Amino acid sequence: MFAVPGVPVEMRAMMDQSVRPHLRELSGEPAVLVSRLLHTWGLGESQISERLDDLYETSNPSVAFLIKGPEVRVRISAKAATSEAASTMILDVEREVRERLGDAVFAVDDETVDDQLETLLAGHSWSIECLEVSTRGLVTSRLAHLPSFVGSAISPSRGAVTDVEADAKERLASYVPSSAEVTLIVGEVTEQATNDGAADRQTGIAIRTPDREIVTSVHALGNDERARTFAVAGAMHLLRKALNSPD
Repeated sequence: MFAVPGVPVEMRAMMDQSVRPHLRELSGEPAVLVSRLLHTWGLGESQISERLDDLYETSNPSVAFLIKGPEVRVRISAKAATSEAASTMILDVEREVRERLGDAVFAVDDETVDDQLETLLAGHSWSIECLEVSTRGLVTSRLAHLPSFVGSAISPSRGAVTDVEADAKERLASYVPSSAEVTLIVGEVTEQATNDGAADRQTGIAIRTPDREIVTSVHALGNDERARTFAVAGAMHLLRKALNSPD
């Protein structure tokens, strides 16, 4: 991807992924285009853009990022005479991207966090229950298809809460699971104004497994719908990390 001063990364990505391949096709140049998609969570688009900045300057392989809610996906594309040659070109760049982004990379291509949760829970032979407040059943809808999911409850809000983590911890302590080894609490959401007037919404998350207990919060700038979207994704990824961590 060529670095053009003043041109946004998104515009350069569109040129690299759509316009240039089409022009090459019209020219009759024989080549195969192969792409690999790395899914990340925990780093914002600006952080990823900064860490991978110099990689955007190459056109083959090319690097671009796509945003889907709180997840950022990094696409690496290469063009060569054969798919094998293109895949080999991608490998070197992928190693560099993984080194720079660390454990923010959690999946490749079509794999999802839901797939990983199913595998991790089955590997531990654990079942899971969920209690939701602010997300109103959205987390349950993501977990319900898992064979290890045994039930959930939706609890009403208690009103104004100043410390969402303390509230989530209290709810976890008082929650008695029917049979599950893993309990996920998605608690209250609160709002704080930022310096620029935007709303910073925080949702309390608490997780208990036979090995550990995690209490934290997920932040989102924007309206209630955006806060719920980030809270659902945050709950899924924090659960993944809790199940995957050896500590």
